[in-house]
Amino acid sequence: MMVAYNPRVPPDRNRMLAPEVAEEVRVALTARWHSPSRDDSALKAALTAAARDARSRQLRPEELLLVLKAIEEAVAETLRRVTESERELFHRWLVGACMEAYFAEEAKPPQGQPGSE
Repeated sequence: MMVAYNPRVPPDRNRMLAPEVAEEVRVALTARWHSPSRDDSALKAALTAAARDARSRQLRPEELLLVLKAIEEAVAETLRRVTESERELFHRWLVGACMEAYFAEEAKPPQGQPGSE
């Protein structure tokens, strides 16, 4: 079941990322916007950390996307020069990378199983 976002309801701390993980994502998103042609490995690492934290907190994928959207919107507000089309393209990439990171852990075989080395 997908839950609609209501901005008037205060966020539930249990449905958010750990502060240090959220900060890692914020820093990586800011760096990515300042240098769009640079390597995305720092942002992908931050998304992997966010996905791992979300899974440990039992956040559903759509909840993780809402958290990341809020972080991205806060970053975008500080970047007045970003166009809507640039943000739309970035959102598409961000959603795909986020879901890839979220579900990558499920795809890994358990330790000791073939393919886990």
